[in-house]
Amino acid sequence: MKVLMLINSFSGGGGEKVFVNLANNWFERKDTEIVYVVGCDVGPNKKNINPKINIKRMSGRLSTWAILINIYKYFIWLHKYKPQVVFSTLELSNAINVTCTKLYNIITKNNIKIVTREANTLTAMDSNNLLTQSNRGFTGKLLDKIYSYYIHNSDFIIANSNDTMKDVVSFRGVIKDKITSIPNPVLEKLVACDGISYSRVGGERVDLVSVGRLTFQKNYEFSLMLIDYMRKLGVNIHLDIYGTGELKEQIESLINSLELQHHVSLKGYSNSISQEMHRYDAFLMTSLWEGFGNVIVEALSCGLPVITSRCPGGPKDIICDERLGSVCEFDITRFSESIISQIANDSQESRIYRCKKSNDYSSIRISERYYQALGKSFNV
Repeated sequence: MKVLMLINSFSGGGGEKVFVNLANNWFERKDTEIVYVVGCDVGPNKKNINPKINIKRMSGRLSTWAILINIYKYFIWLHKYKPQVVFSTLELSNAINVTCTKLYNIITKNNIKIVTREANTLTAMDSNNLLTQSNRGFTGKLLDKIYSYYIHNSDFIIANSNDTMKDVVSFRGVIKDKITSIPNPVLEKLVACDGISYSRVGGERVDLVSVGRLTFQKNYEFSLMLIDYMRKLGVNIHLDIYGTGELKEQIESLINSLELQHHVSLKGYSNSISQEMHRYDAFLMTSLWEGFGNVIVEALSCGLPVITSRCPGGPKDIICDERLGSVCEFDITRFSESIISQIANDSQESRIYRCKKSNDYSSIRISERYYQALGKSFNV
């Protein structure tokens, strides 16, 4: 199969990592030819893609309008490489796929299959509050409207969680036969779990870790209120937050106002977060919504129990039994009790179990499911 993969950039997000992992796995198949088209070839995931893969870039600048100005290159590559399928993810690339690929098919009387990937839920806690209508700039809203209007040009759609799939059917009007849910291929390789060790002395400081951009979606205000609550209960607790984002100053201000300087640290972006996680007691996520939740799988691969909010998206699908962690409503008392309980009942056996479960989301296992889904686009 000839597959043209279309994505905005090599940025450090989950969607970019998913596409790099899929490309690397599919490139090893003898029956597959990959052309990897990026709007702009910058970002930390660039170093992770196999250098033998045929990479094409539209623009040297990571700007929506700079990419769109160079859209003529995309038509040239469609004509030159003659893919059987164009597979895209994220709103800009999806919008280009359902409009430009369809236009090319009409003009040239080709039948390139159009497959898009939905990487996020469309609703927050209020099921009537479309995320696409809030917390976005003009360009984001415009791209979403274009994609939503022309989404029926897709031959097949892949959602990264059951909640995402339900939202796409409900809000974008996609028929159920044209969409499926496949979890993300998070781990590049199968993790060797038998070597995981664990020892903790009662009464030690509780060390939590969170990973994610400093944005409204990640709901770090709730995390800080939780740490403040537990500190006032007398728990010796500390939270490290890895990530960067537009709310850094607001989060720093709240840390100061709650006098949490000795209990919360903003660690910035880390390229080696999986190597950092082993030293923590548990992973904390308080997101308002998620697409899938790659970082939860990464935490499990290190053996950590996960305490997460019951938000729309993948977290509650991943944390599907109590040995993996706890899924909590937005209640500080419930979160606090879950943290204490998960850490008190943790063991080396539990950490090995979590690590082995994380391998369900390895690239080698999930990439085949994605590949089969691309094949379905020929039969819909």
